[in-house]
Amino acid sequence: MVGIVITRSSVDPVTDIDKVPVILATRALWHQLGPSYLAFDSASVRLRAGTTAGEFGRRAQENASGGTDHGAGSVAFVAGPGVRGGLYGRTVDLGALVEGDVPSTLDFRALYASVLQNWLGLKAAPVVGSTAPLTLFRTA
Repeated sequence: MVGIVITRSSVDPVTDIDKVPVILATRALWHQLGPSYLAFDSASVRLRAGTTAGEFGRRAQENASGGTDHGAGSVAFVAGPGVRGGLYGRTVDLGALVEGDVPSTLDFRALYASVLQNWLGLKAAPVVGSTAPLTLFRTA
């Protein structure tokens, strides 16, 4: 099961791990794929990746409901042997929140452009316009 993690006042992502389905699903997926899938040894390596991104961001400060849901800045993960590791965007200064929200430091369209163009081999422009892709994927 894959779902969206919503951090509300009634959910603790550390102790309520069963309520964090993205973490569980990702762990189960990579475990099932196994070491041979993760090896960087074939021309199809660029197809070996997984990505997840939220539809909205997280708040660093509690909101009116006592949770940290529905903020501005968010996080996305791209994982696999064909992915160039690293941090894309800038490290966020938690002392410089925007109305309690973590600010965005990267245009999400650049992530989408990368996935569409450099992973799936599709034209990104119809979806993201002229936004340039990131260099997320390596070649064999």
